[in-house]
This record gives sequence, C-alpha cells and structure tokens, in this order.
Amino acid sequence: MLGAAVGAQRRDDGGGRLAEEDVELGGDGRLRHACSLTAMERLDGLLRQAFPDASEVSVVDRMGTGDHFQVVVASPRFDGLSLVGQHRLVYDALAEPLADGAIHELRIKTKGSQ
Repeated sequence: MLGAAVGAQRRDDGGGRLAEEDVELGGDGRLRHACSLTAMERLDGLLRQAFPDASEVSVVDRMGTGDHFQVVVASPRFDGLSLVGQHRLVYDALAEPLADGAIHELRIKTKGSQ
C-alpha cells in the first residue's frame, strides 16, 4: 500500500456545504486524497506492465490532487534511444490515462541501464 488511512477531511462541496472525503498519509508525510492513491496505483501498474524489466518505477502525485504526476522509469529498454524516444515509450504506456483526462500534467524522468 502506498499510504496509511488517516480518516476524512472536510471541504466545501462548492455549494457552501461541507463534505467529507477520504484522505491518506503518503510515504512523504503529505496528505493525499484516496482517489490520488488509486490513480498512482493505476499509473504504476501500467508502467510496470510496459517495462517488466525496469529496475525502478516510481509515481509521485506532485500536488496531492490525483492528476499532476512525476514518473521515473529505469529500464534497459531505453538504451540507445534518444530522450524523446524514451519519453515516447512512457507516453505510449500511459496513453489511456492521458486520453481519459486522468493525467493533467506529467513529468517524466527516464534512465537506461548504464
């Protein structure tokens, strides 16, 4: 699991009423919305599926909102490819969440085996 449950957070639901939403404590100590964890797990799974030989895969929700992500992938599959080529492979792996709007912003860091 990527975080520990810490309960509910109260917020204005847009109509002047307070609503509760589940929040989680991330590994970095920041509160994250439960939907953010689901999104991070989804991206992590897609990247691990696309890069089964990866020595590192990480997904960070940069804003805690579940749609601004930084991903790091280290894979020998990137060897010999330009940075643009490496990033294209990552974009291909995340095509579905990019297309359905689950990802609003994506920062990518790739590493080959060297």
